Amino acid sequence: MGMLTKSPSGRTLEDVIVPNLSSGLQERAQRELQQYLVDGGFPEVWKLPAGKKIEYLFDNQVKKVIYEDLTLATEFRKPDELKAFYISLLEKPGSEVNLEKMAREVGINVQQIKKYLPLLEMTDLVRHAEKFRHSAIRVRHGNRKFYLVDMALRNAVLRIRKELLKDDAALGLYAENLVFNAIMKWKGILRVDYFREGNREIDFIVHVRPNRYWPVEVRYRNQIDSDNLNDIRDFISKRNCATPVVVTKDSYGKKDGLFHMPLLLFLLLFD
Repeated sequence: MGMLTKSPSGRTLEDVIVPNLSSGLQERAQRELQQYLVDGGFPEVWKLPAGKKIEYLFDNQVKKVIYEDLTLATEFRKPDELKAFYISLLEKPGSEVNLEKMAREVGINVQQIKKYLPLLEMTDLVRHAEKFRHSAIRVRHGNRKFYLVDMALRNAVLRIRKELLKDDAALGLYAENLVFNAIMKWKGILRVDYFREGNREIDFIVHVRPNRYWPVEVRYRNQIDSDNLNDIRDFISKRNCATPVVVTKDSYGKKDGLFHMPLLLFLLLFD
């Protein structure tokens, strides 16, 4: 095949061509993306007033799940601890987490943390990616990265609204979370890891088949320094990889062996 195995929609990178849209339509698409970053993907809240959206999501997607659904389904008796742990994950989604360190910070036994994680994933509140390893044997402990099933849940718990759109650092985290969720829709993948060795890091390593990888780096910013992409270039020079993708704010096209694609187009590739 070409650069990349087909997505669920049947499209490949060769199929995704920047459309010759009017400036008005492009601006509308960007406004819709910004609105999605704030309101998320729960359609039942889209028409609610701004204040009601936060309350609805917190009451029905966080509080109800932790305090009612999990308690009833698993006879769980410490919902406050689970909530504290969940909020700690909300603060920096996509950050590498050391479970023992987090346990100390939130005052919960690390063994309890390990019990809480499957509960949160079972309810689709969070998902995780493990560290890329050369060995085929998976080690089920160590650091992980956690992502939210919908960033609107972070907005609801931390009471964030449109001020988010002025926070470039936060927007980078949200873009990375959206990319992870989009990739997870692709039924053809074997798994999704993140890469970190010393100071080198790549956001996602998608296993498209045994020993065949698709690296994806998220750079949601106005300007991208080419030198900052050396980690992904080094990775593909040593392994069998499909054309790597750099998810950007507005940059498009193949540059130095890497395919730059705006976030909006990347999300459409998987829908």
